[in-house]
Amino acid sequence: MKKFLLTSALALLASACAGTPDEPNDEFHRLTAQVEAEIRATEKTGFLWRDTERLLHEARQAKQSGQVEEAMKLANQALRQAQLAQQQAQDNANAGPSYPKE
Repeated sequence: MKKFLLTSALALLASACAGTPDEPNDEFHRLTAQVEAEIRATEKTGFLWRDTERLLHEARQAKQSGQVEEAMKLANQALRQAQLAQQQAQDNANAGPSYPKE
């Protein structure tokens, strides 16, 4: 029984520690991949905002210098800008003059 408990405790400890070191890297990698996909979609609309790619570049630089929180913040800003630019493209797709009724 003691051997079973010890083995179970070690397995639980090993599984808890297994993904911890790379977890921020995986999350950052997934986020940047999502940002890149959103940027590509936004480029097709012609509404890509000026700072979106710069923010992604700065996020990667911050990540390489060890500033994970700052990198995630910048990547999230780039993602939000890309999404807003797509919304802007949708909103302006059928835009036209609006004349008041008299």
